[in-house]
Amino acid sequence: MTDLLVWGGPVYAKTAQSVTWGAPTKVLTLARDGSQASAALYQQLSAKDGFAWAELARRAGIDPAQLGSLGLAGFSAFHGLANPMLASPIDRERVCYVHLADACFSGAGATAPKSGYLAFALDAVRGDALLVATTNGPFGEDIHYCYEETCYDLTSGAKCIAAVWDAALRETGADVRRPEVPPGVPTPTNAWQMGNFLWFHYESLPGDPHGAHANQLAAPYMQFFGAPWMADRTYPGMRTESSTAAKLAAAAAGFAAVLGGAWAYSRFRRRSYQANPSVRLYHGAHTKFAKHVGLCLTDDLESAMAYAAQGSHGTVATVTLELEGIEVLEVKGYDRDANEAPGDRGELSGADVVVYSDEDPRGMPHKTWRLMSQLALAQAKVVGRRRL
Repeated sequence: MTDLLVWGGPVYAKTAQSVTWGAPTKVLTLARDGSQASAALYQQLSAKDGFAWAELARRAGIDPAQLGSLGLAGFSAFHGLANPMLASPIDRERVCYVHLADACFSGAGATAPKSGYLAFALDAVRGDALLVATTNGPFGEDIHYCYEETCYDLTSGAKCIAAVWDAALRETGADVRRPEVPPGVPTPTNAWQMGNFLWFHYESLPGDPHGAHANQLAAPYMQFFGAPWMADRTYPGMRTESSTAAKLAAAAAGFAAVLGGAWAYSRFRRRSYQANPSVRLYHGAHTKFAKHVGLCLTDDLESAMAYAAQGSHGTVATVTLELEGIEVLEVKGYDRDANEAPGDRGELSGADVVVYSDEDPRGMPHKTWRLMSQLALAQAKVVGRRRL
């Protein structure tokens, strides 16, 4: 598998190429001046398949079936391509990382968030993706901007991202904190983090304050956040103190019901737990992967890789499970003394998904998520595969 980073807008190819990516990665530079040119490029990319990601892979010399992680990064007018691409559910599902280098603009007076950016921001806040935005001032105002002989009246980059941020915050109610800042870059005027949506605002950079987001800031920000995320779904400062499964179990505390014998469940419905409307899981296999009732997934990537390593052609599939409207039950794990494994009889519970403690081939503990219904299978979407 080969990862792909698309770098677009009025940019230099060397910027993204200077980043040391953590996995085999190709960089595809799509240099375009003007948002209309970028928007026209998206139409070209999606003309063949009805979506753009496969054509991007082909243009980078990658067989779409062999595409690993896909990231989008760009500057200024790149929003003409990025926003419609992220508004496409098929394209958005395939993208795991977006870096916006002062690349959010709307017409002066606009207050509505860009729809594609907002959809991806919600994915990031929920932990399924990473969105990093650096913006230029003036904060909360419109600007009069001239390029060569053409002038524009636009929202500032900060005002445009603020509309996305505020809408995501209203919808999710997520906690906001200050993120880590890459070493060696100018200190941002303000910085905020909400889930995996990170926003760094610079009110007045010296020299060319807009161009600095591409030529001075983009590479170190991509190196610090994008490279580790594309390779391993992590980045400095990412919260890892509790797994999604642990949060789900905590949310269900107090609702335990004893169904007989060693069977004790914590029962709750997804709609009562708003913090994680979806969860990223993994399936390690040394045979051909296929979805089926009883499919076992884990939220531990290393354990999935341990399962895949049992064969000579192991693969790890990345799966996003949408939890809306399905029932998830936490069940006791394997009891060595009683030789009882309630998770193996999950079909008796009537739940869509059964979650329980398990051990991988190395003897290391992890959580297993077992899909027990056609509804659960329908809401489990494979978003990536990687051959070991």
